[in-house]
Amino acid sequence: TKSKRITCHKRYKILKKVYGSHISKRLDQGTSPKGKDPGVPNSLPFKEEVLKHVQEMKVVSSEVRTFNLLNAGKIQEAESKRLSSFAPYHLETDKIIMESNVVLEVLDARDPLGTRSSEIEDKVMSANKRLVLILNKMGS
Repeated sequence: TKSKRITCHKRYKILKKVYGSHISKRLDQGTSPKGKDPGVPNSLPFKEEVLKHVQEMKVVSSEVRTFNLLNAGKIQEAESKRLSSFAPYHLETDKIIMESNVVLEVLDARDPLGTRSSEIEDKVMSANKRLVLILNKMGS
């Protein structure tokens, strides 16, 4: 008979593959490892009050959900309006970049990465212009 000995590396590699296949099967089925909610036990004092509270919370959450669905269109309109207000700004920056030879970008010394504008830097680089970064401590 053939020996069934294998190296630990192979054994753990096989176990990892088996575990991964189990996870992918579970994901394909759409099942989750969590079980059902057991609910409220009968021995709990004030059980009716707890059930009423849970029912009220379900009603409130459904109302919030419907409110959010109704207002989703309004939120999208406001977002598009906000983005369209930036359009003249973008046109103006493009015009300034095309007219200039060197673009100076002032950075805050306390947060230089937070004050950098990657959009403007990309526009400057694509226009083959020079970009000078100035480090300055703004404010107090």
